[in-house]
Amino acid sequence: MTEAFRKDTFRTIRKTLNRFCSILLIVAIGVGFFAGVRATGSDMRNTADAYFTEQNTMDLRLLSTLGFSDKDVAAVAEVQGVRQVYAGKYVDCLTICHDNFLTRVLSLPADADSETAMNRLRLLEGRLPQAEDECVIDQNIQDKFGFSVGQPLSLTAADPQDDLLNDLNRTEYTIVGVVNSPLYIDMTRRGSTTVGDGSLDAFIYLPESNFTAEYYTELYVVGEDTASLNCYTEEYDQAIQALKAALEPVAEQRAPLRMQEMQDYLNEKLPEAREKIADAERQLADAEKQLTDAANELADARQQIADGEKELEDGRAELERQKKQYEQYEKQYSEGKAELEAAESQMMAVDVARAELAAGKAQINAIMARMENLPEGSVLLPILADSLAPTLNELTDANGKKLNLGDNLYDEGNVTPATVAATRGALDDYFAKMERQLNSAVAEYESGKKELEQSRKDLDTFAAELEKAEKKLEDGETELADAKKQLEAGEREFEEKSAEARAEIADGKLKLNRAQLQLADAEEMLEELAPAEWYLSSRNELSLGVAEFGDDADRMDNISTIFPIFFLAVAALVCLTTMARMVEEQRTEIGTLKALGYTNREIQKKYLIYSLSATVLGCVLGLAVGFKLFPTVIYDAYCIMYDLPSVVAPFHWGVSAACLIVSLLCVLLVTCSVCRSVLRETPASIMRPKAPPAGKRVLLEKIPFIWRRLSFSHKVTVRNLFRYGKRVLMTVVGIAGCAALVLTGYGLNDAIGDIVTNQFQNVFHYDLLAGYSTEDAAEQRALYDLLDSNAEIREWMPQYRSTMTALGEQKNYEVNLTVSEDIARLGDFISLQERESKKPTIPDAKGAVITEKLATLMGLSAGDTLTLQDSDNRRYTLQIVGVSENYASHFVYLSEPYYEEIFGAAPAYNSVIINLTDPDNWKAVTEMLLAGGTVQMVSSNAEMLEHYINVTDNLGYVVAVLIVSAGLLAFVVQYNLSNINITERTREIATLKVLGFYDNEVSAYIYRENIILTILGTAAGLLLGTGLTRFVVTTAEIDSIMFGRNIYPFSFLMAALLTFLFSFLVNWAMHYRLKKISMVESMKSVD
Repeated sequence: MTEAFRKDTFRTIRKTLNRFCSILLIVAIGVGFFAGVRATGSDMRNTADAYFTEQNTMDLRLLSTLGFSDKDVAAVAEVQGVRQVYAGKYVDCLTICHDNFLTRVLSLPADADSETAMNRLRLLEGRLPQAEDECVIDQNIQDKFGFSVGQPLSLTAADPQDDLLNDLNRTEYTIVGVVNSPLYIDMTRRGSTTVGDGSLDAFIYLPESNFTAEYYTELYVVGEDTASLNCYTEEYDQAIQALKAALEPVAEQRAPLRMQEMQDYLNEKLPEAREKIADAERQLADAEKQLTDAANELADARQQIADGEKELEDGRAELERQKKQYEQYEKQYSEGKAELEAAESQMMAVDVARAELAAGKAQINAIMARMENLPEGSVLLPILADSLAPTLNELTDANGKKLNLGDNLYDEGNVTPATVAATRGALDDYFAKMERQLNSAVAEYESGKKELEQSRKDLDTFAAELEKAEKKLEDGETELADAKKQLEAGEREFEEKSAEARAEIADGKLKLNRAQLQLADAEEMLEELAPAEWYLSSRNELSLGVAEFGDDADRMDNISTIFPIFFLAVAALVCLTTMARMVEEQRTEIGTLKALGYTNREIQKKYLIYSLSATVLGCVLGLAVGFKLFPTVIYDAYCIMYDLPSVVAPFHWGVSAACLIVSLLCVLLVTCSVCRSVLRETPASIMRPKAPPAGKRVLLEKIPFIWRRLSFSHKVTVRNLFRYGKRVLMTVVGIAGCAALVLTGYGLNDAIGDIVTNQFQNVFHYDLLAGYSTEDAAEQRALYDLLDSNAEIREWMPQYRSTMTALGEQKNYEVNLTVSEDIARLGDFISLQERESKKPTIPDAKGAVITEKLATLMGLSAGDTLTLQDSDNRRYTLQIVGVSENYASHFVYLSEPYYEEIFGAAPAYNSVIINLTDPDNWKAVTEMLLAGGTVQMVSSNAEMLEHYINVTDNLGYVVAVLIVSAGLLAFVVQYNLSNINITERTREIATLKVLGFYDNEVSAYIYRENIILTILGTAAGLLLGTGLTRFVVTTAEIDSIMFGRNIYPFSFLMAALLTFLFSFLVNWAMHYRLKKISMVESMKSVD
């Protein structure tokens, strides 16, 4: 290649840079989308498998009805093909917080941080436990309940009747780390349990020394050669089946030996347990007696205080009474003292009276003596009598009554010796009496004085006694107050200690009751002890999320089988059209080069360099971005539901080589083909522009009613559409392909979303499915009575459910065999009907009804037969009488008579389906059912609905990636086609400008064609997208899932709107391109 030719080649690239970049981008989008989506499923599986290998995740989990002993562990470790065994312990309990949640507490081995530790935890924050009272928590606890490193964490038994300390040494722990476990990668579920509502919320790891059990509750096994196998491959499944087969003889051998170990253990421990229970009973009796004695002593103290208070009250009343009496006596003393003082003043009057009396007496006696000495009839007698009479008449007795003794001297007016003598006698009596009265008054005074003095002494004594009594009362009050304080202190102490004692006694009684129940259970276990049953589960069967994540990866593989291929085909078609048009446009240059002597090969080389460089660069860009972008975006969307590390997205050389080879071959063949068809002509004919297609009458011209009403511009648009048929066809095909891709994305979203609506609202109507394994008629009757008596349960019906294998010609499928007690009532719980006609399909005495996905996979319909195989490899052939609509899992429905006919026995019902009065109360009903002990498992329709909503939401993110990618391709394709259209019609557009068309009119001239082509392409794309969606939906399904088959009007509307939106955006961008077209240069381009 000469320098001039090389320059011309690069000059062509520079001059048509828009076209070159369009080809590059279309190739990059198509190849990147195809390669990225194609690699996503593989990257998802490889990332998960690498994580499981790095964490040394178990291959098998073993459970036993009797637990495992060290001998069991040693026996498993000796099996050929077993590389490592870990024996662990766990217990399910409640974590206490504002909203208690069910937690599985697992044992953490001492070497948990070593690389050889099995099921190694991925530490997100903090560190692993080092002390017994430390723990690490599930990231779910941190996210949902707000726990963090350093906080305390309290555990309690899920059943209030149980004591968690029987299983763990303590119930209080400190959080030291946050982890993820390879056993629990599904963030929405943490497994099932037989306590609480049956659904675990989180997990916690504790040092193994916290567990009190002397046996192991689970064994984990890693195979020798499994680390080198991807856990999502058939080879890994075969290796696990071989490992299971190798362990089954050990299970059979160890089962009776483990039973004997348990018998020996129970026989040894039961007497000890009985003795401990007896000791506990004695201790409880002593504690209750001590508590009663203390209560009695306290009651005696209260009575003594009450008696003291009464005595004190009586003393206080007596003191008050005596005080009043003292006051009364004091008053009497004061009155007596006042009287004495008054008598004392009267004593002076007595002395005066005595003196006066003595004087008067002497005077009277003197007169009386003269009168007595006078002879009767003496003249002096009357005179003396008259002088003495007034004085004698004034004399009074003690009462103040006048004695009128003067009148006694006269007898008929005469004074005689007799009257004088009588008067003298009366006077003597009077004076004697008066003397006695005076003496008596004096004596009374003296006596009163002595009494008053004695009263004073008595009052002083009384006052002293009152003071002593008051002092004694105060002392009594002080003593009573002290006694009350002591009583209050004693009562407080008693209340505190008695509360603790009562709590301890209650706890002791509870523990004693539990111990007695455990003893009874142990004795019953000993009587009913049977050989241990081992259950072996693989990682994909057991670990929550492992199989589901693999199913998600398989869905991506299924989606990538057709959608990206069609995506790439649209991109390739547009690129080929672009190159073909470019060669046609540059006929003049090709002819000139040929005339200058360049060979056909050299001329082809120019366009091959152009197309191949754009293709190679587009492939490199697309692969570089696609292998990183699409797996990362889709994987991150899924990781909203899974606990997994970042995706490992390597460069897939095989896919890259295939994409590059196919892209190069397509471009190479088209470029060579177009160049060869042009180079067949002579240089002269090539240099001349290709004659435009001849104008033709179009169909609308034959319809005058329409044609005459079209404007000139509209008529030109119609003629151009029919005139450039090839260009129109390719534009319509390109737009149709993009619209079909967008509709397919929305249709896939509808199909996935229908799983939730159709399965859990239209097919399944029941609220709960409760499973039990007892065959005891009394226990079943008790369960049925419980269901009948519970007001929360509206209706229920027994069912028999069993997992069996449907045998196909090329592949077998796991199915759920379901037998209902009353087939006529099944419609109240599950709708069995054909999907399209909605015709009911009810199993009868002549055959079974199977679900649609199973029928499709096995190519069956009504009238065919289906062969089922049970776990003992026994086969049963069923007649199919109907195919029912179903979207999740495979079901085979039988009536009770037909089951008895095929299996030779009546179904042993092991579950009930339940409808609730209030479906929102399903948790409370679940707890009630599990608490009874008969029911081992409860599945909630609401919980399953939530799980599938999470799944479909994640698929919605994936679909969004598909829609955005399809939309981006649609925009680039329409831009490229419009760009080519404008380039091919540059002279035509320039002519319009010369004719006086304004820029807006020129743009409208082109827009009209684009809008019509967009309408035609969108309509064709919606039709094509409908078929493509159905094909992608059926291809993307996994065996156990059937997507919906409907595309909703909203999806058609969105696909059309997006296509038109991209068309309008392209028209807007092309408007500025049209404005830049030069009229002069464009008109000279033909020269």
